[in-house]
Amino acid sequence: FDAGTDSVREAVTEQGSAVELQVLFSSTEEQRDTGATAGELVLVTSPVSNAVIAVDASSLGVRWRYAAGATDAVPVFCRDTVGAGFVLADQRSEALVRLDANTGETLWRTSVARLVGQPLVVADKVLAATRDGQLIELELTTGRMVQVVRCPLAFGHGPAAIGSGERVLQLGEHSVAFLISRETMRCLHSYYLGHELGSVCFPPLLHADQAFVVEKISDEQSKLHVLSLGDQLQQVASVVINGRVNTPPVFHRGFVYLATSDGRLHTVQHTPDDKRRPYRPGPSVVLHEEAGLRNETTFLTFKSGRIWAAGRGLAVLEPADGVGPPQVKQLDKSVRVTQPLQATSASPHLFCIGVGQAARLEVQRWDAEQQRLAVSATLASASAARLITGNEQNELWNLDEEGALFKVNWEDVAKSTSSNRVVSSALRLAKEENPP
Repeated sequence: FDAGTDSVREAVTEQGSAVELQVLFSSTEEQRDTGATAGELVLVTSPVSNAVIAVDASSLGVRWRYAAGATDAVPVFCRDTVGAGFVLADQRSEALVRLDANTGETLWRTSVARLVGQPLVVADKVLAATRDGQLIELELTTGRMVQVVRCPLAFGHGPAAIGSGERVLQLGEHSVAFLISRETMRCLHSYYLGHELGSVCFPPLLHADQAFVVEKISDEQSKLHVLSLGDQLQQVASVVINGRVNTPPVFHRGFVYLATSDGRLHTVQHTPDDKRRPYRPGPSVVLHEEAGLRNETTFLTFKSGRIWAAGRGLAVLEPADGVGPPQVKQLDKSVRVTQPLQATSASPHLFCIGVGQAARLEVQRWDAEQQRLAVSATLASASAARLITGNEQNELWNLDEEGALFKVNWEDVAKSTSSNRVVSSALRLAKEENPP
């Protein structure tokens, strides 16, 4: 988005693959009463006070904070005639809330009991799911409840928009997937998927006219369900994966990539010309050579035409070609990566964060095109720290569990030390004894 006009500057998809977008910080917004600009906001989730905090990227000052009641209350960016804002699930008071992006002011609050997952903003409406099996539609501008569809099963995740959002895919907590019309808020079709309670650990991946649902069928196996999203839901394939998949899959150039807890990367190949087996197991490859691995977490992403796998270190792979397994190039083993990789579309930078030597939190910036470590920084605490954003000013923000907000400027890091390592300084946020 263009920060000056709040308009879309560029939309990027890589080789036709499904791209998941996440708002890391909002664009600038003019204050008409004073003529000043609000500046960039870095939205963080505090593990200390369970609050969403908006920090001014220029002054380091806290612009506003909102006590959301849980650290997984991820705000969803929205914009309409009212202006820019964020919609989030307030689990403290069991309500959907819209906040003004510039001031943090509560624009509306609507009580919704037992919210689950992340709300979905489509056009001028907000959709939210509950554990009671309700999908609720609200007006984005006012928060007024418009329609409700009630399904016979509880929901375990939030809704997923199909295409432009005219239809919604909603998974039941077990057994059934529902296809719902957003216009009429009626269930168009239900499909018995057969998954057990708690066996689907993350929302489905939607690509083109298909949905990929990963089910844990045992401690040693997972199953990939492929559903067509036509007028009715229909399963077109199911593939058993040897291993437990515990992070979302990704789709790229006709292959689904899945990382399992035993340190392997599995592929499932799309063969559209084969009507009997449109999806079949492809080659797999070992990401980590250590024997006896059972609880590995590996995050996958695509950058610069390659697959990046971050878990027990960082590895890069050439995409599968259907002939042989992807070739693995281990780039680093010094850091155990603890959260998803972050990347920017306007630069070749790839950020990873994890626990390094002496249990210190280490942040690395990689040049994805050159496949080399550009610079790394060691932060002060490795306990429940969280990467906030790497922005276009070569700055990185991090908030640790003690309430310390770190600002790392990569250019300063490179100038200050020949070894490309530095312990960043910290701005200590005031810790409230009784947070709001």
